[in-house]
Amino acid sequence: MHPVLKKTVLVVWSKSYIRYFTIGAFNTVSGFALFAVLNQFLFGRVRIGLILFIATVLSNTLAFVWQKYFVWKVSGRFRKQFFKFALICILNFSVNLACLQYLVEDRKFPVYPSQIGIVSVISVINFYVLKKWTFHTND
Repeated sequence: MHPVLKKTVLVVWSKSYIRYFTIGAFNTVSGFALFAVLNQFLFGRVRIGLILFIATVLSNTLAFVWQKYFVWKVSGRFRKQFFKFALICILNFSVNLACLQYLVEDRKFPVYPSQIGIVSVISVINFYVLKKWTFHTND
């Protein structure tokens, strides 16, 4: 790799928000793929809600590992950070669900643009919550 390109990549990758959104995109794609694979093998044998639950738990666990070791690069406090991360995931889901129901069912906004907007706002807020609370190094 050319030295200038290598230095540019290292500088860009050193930014936590770049790592956060890159890993977030990877987690989104891998979570959907996991759901699709589970659905392919389990559909008709178990309810779709159980398939979604299994995929979500596995995907969020993978997301935690990526966030902890590659985005925030922290060690130790695994259980405490995992608990905080799980709480944030539950809160994010709840807020997403409430906002989506309000926008789509009550206000009659289109579903996909609504979801894109909600996830965009939640992702930015989530970045700061993870940085300042979940993976904060002085807790």
